[in-house]
Amino acid sequence: MIGIFLTYVVITILSHYFISIPPAAGMMTGLFSTLLFKMIQEIQQVKKEKAKNPNFHTPHLYEKCFHILRGGVEWDTLFFFFGAIMYVGALQTAGYMDVLAHGLFDNWGAIKGSIAMGGISALVDNVPTMAATIAMAATGALVLTKSQWLFANFQICTTGNLLIIGTAAGVTSMGQSKEMTFMSYLVWIPAILAGAVAGTYVAILILF
Repeated sequence: MIGIFLTYVVITILSHYFISIPPAAGMMTGLFSTLLFKMIQEIQQVKKEKAKNPNFHTPHLYEKCFHILRGGVEWDTLFFFFGAIMYVGALQTAGYMDVLAHGLFDNWGAIKGSIAMGGISALVDNVPTMAATIAMAATGALVLTKSQWLFANFQICTTGNLLIIGTAAGVTSMGQSKEMTFMSYLVWIPAILAGAVAGTYVAILILF
């Protein structure tokens, strides 16, 4: 199953790059293939067990496979991102994304504006922050070159690590581990900040 997952990750990336298929379509196809593969495995296992014991009974295969796949989902994290992205969409519709784009990027420039978005990412989370940046571009309020987009993406993903709530991995970790808390993560801020500053300096040298 791990092989199927990795295969569809690669297929999703390549199909989106070459023929512009939405990434969601690739991952949903992968989910269906994984479910189908698991059902085939379960059917074969049932046949083996029934060959040994004719009275062998198993739960409904469809329900069993669905529960296997559903069991690893962190629903709190999933709904967090769903709500955050929907909220960004609401702000875009209300026009606040245009205001933010003009306030940051027009007044401060692409570099300082991207660094500011990185700081916002640490407080909000990098996924909705990146969605907000894309929303600014979608309305025409934000126009960036390729290098500026790369730098903005770097800042949002890297500087967002300053707080555990600033990254998808951090939010997921808090949902899965009782030891990983907001307060316990604060001790790493100096090291993360040093890495973010060094990375920003190198990124500016390379991209601009």
